Amino acid sequence: MQGMSTDKVINSYGGIGVVMQHEKLQQDIRTLLLTKRGSVIGNPAYGSNLHTYLFDNSSDNTILLVNTEISNILKNNYNFINDVETVSRVEGTALYISISYTTINDNLSTKLEFSIPLTEEGIVRYE
Repeated sequence: MQGMSTDKVINSYGGIGVVMQHEKLQQDIRTLLLTKRGSVIGNPAYGSNLHTYLFDNSSDNTILLVNTEISNILKNNYNFINDVETVSRVEGTALYISISYTTINDNLSTKLEFSIPLTEEGIVRYE
C-alpha cells in the first residue's frame, strides 16, 4: 500500500522544492495508471491494464472498462481513498480522465483531471 508522502522537485526558479501530500498523491495516481502492469521489475503487480482497453474502437463498453479499471486500481492501492468516481471519454486522439475521490485522513474531496495521448497502438506514455 502506498501512503501520502513528499517528493523533491526542481521548481521554476531552479531551486529544489517539495511536492506535498495531495499533489504528490495525484502524481502517484497518474504514474500508477499510466504504468503498464508487469513492467516494473521487482513489482509485477504495480501499474494498470488501461492500455488493453484502448486497442478496441471506442465504445460505451470500452469507457465502462476504463472507469472500472481506474476505480479498482485506486481501491486496491490506496486504502485511504474513498468515494472514487471516474468519468472518461475518448475525444479525437486523446483519452480524457476525471477522477474524484475523498481521502479518509482529512476527509478532503479532490478532483484529478488529465488526458492521455493515443495512437493506433493504444496509450502513449504521458510524460
